[in-house]
Amino acid sequence: MYEVEKNVPMSSFYGKWALIASDMAVGDSVVVADSKEVKSLKQALHHHYQTRGISIKTGAQQQADGTYRVWRLKPVRKHSKN
Repeated sequence: MYEVEKNVPMSSFYGKWALIASDMAVGDSVVVADSKEVKSLKQALHHHYQTRGISIKTGAQQQADGTYRVWRLKPVRKHSKN
């Protein structure tokens, strides 16, 4: 038998990356250990905001110490031709 449960936060299901993504505002960045973590955080960011109808852009750059910094950036709006 299945039981419906109410008010269970979804972010706990997706783990640390979803929690980090939900806390990031435009311009915020996070240092991660490697390219695998870059991919995980970027996926979490896109999932978190796009499922809420918010367009986002992300960026990442390797640091001098070998870690990576991941940014949540302001989306670039394409100008329509008149």
